[in-house]
Amino acid sequence: MIKRYKKILLVLLLASTFIVTIVLLTRKTQPVPVTPTVIPKIELPDLIKDTPKIETQIEEVTLNLPQTAALLGISTPPLITKDEAVKIASTFDLETNLLEVSDTRVGQTFFGSTEKHFLTIYAQENHIRYSLQSDVYRINKQLSNNALIETGKQFLLNHSLLDSGKIEFSSFVYWKKEDPQGEHMAQTEKAEAELIQVNYTYKIGGFDILTYNPLSSIVNVVILPDGEVFRVDIYRLGGTSKSDTRYKIKKYDEIISSLNEAKVVSIDNGNQGLVEIKLGDLKNVKISNVKLAYLIDNVKSKYLYPILLLNGEVSLYGKTTNISFYLPAISSQP
Repeated sequence: MIKRYKKILLVLLLASTFIVTIVLLTRKTQPVPVTPTVIPKIELPDLIKDTPKIETQIEEVTLNLPQTAALLGISTPPLITKDEAVKIASTFDLETNLLEVSDTRVGQTFFGSTEKHFLTIYAQENHIRYSLQSDVYRINKQLSNNALIETGKQFLLNHSLLDSGKIEFSSFVYWKKEDPQGEHMAQTEKAEAELIQVNYTYKIGGFDILTYNPLSSIVNVVILPDGEVFRVDIYRLGGTSKSDTRYKIKKYDEIISSLNEAKVVSIDNGNQGLVEIKLGDLKNVKISNVKLAYLIDNVKSKYLYPILLLNGEVSLYGKTTNISFYLPAISSQP
């Protein structure tokens, strides 16, 4: 009888262990909800010091925005280890002279250089910089936009800097030297560019991650006119989790009534400087597209806030070109 009970207990024990194992394996891990105690007002850049009169070409029926949106909490990405730093350096043949120093401001830092180029890895900041030592004159091959975009992505992938599948193209910025020494750079047109900056944005959950300044993307690759990569500056972001509270997004009528709050952030794909523009220079401003994105104010942000990206066209100095605005997305209505 005792042997019989032992067998029954053993079977029950094995069965319960099996069930618990299945439950643990199939249960989905829930992200920790994040919500700040107070939602700060977003202070947008105001380089033109006012908002021009905006005409919208968007109809309410074509507006495709969610009714609500969560905040996105950013987790700290894994620190760049020494092994990973060496791996990155090896792709530039810098592994043998890679130095490790401890900076009081940014922490553990790896640095390597040759006469050709140099590499700096700020391990705790998840910040990586690479540059050639010289940008001597190069033949302008008039590379296509797609060729420039893919050149940047391939460089990031080949040198283990960033998974190019996590980013997408954002904008171009074209630069030329203002003086022979190249100490000062000015924006110019593509045909005259001596350096072409390709900006990329992280895309998380189907939404673009934007910065305050489209010219200062947290992932950018600067390319010489002949197609060689001159400089790279990237920050790696960690994972994200949605807040447990969702916030109402502005509807059509509220967007129209709050257009005076929209701030110009880019003209002509960032090719046109904004500081020198006067409000009266912007004529026939028409918005044709609105989409929801997330704004990061700095790489140490704990949260990303929903924002509306408004795209359209403008007449500037007699030329029609594209224009982009930022507008706070969270509704002020109850």
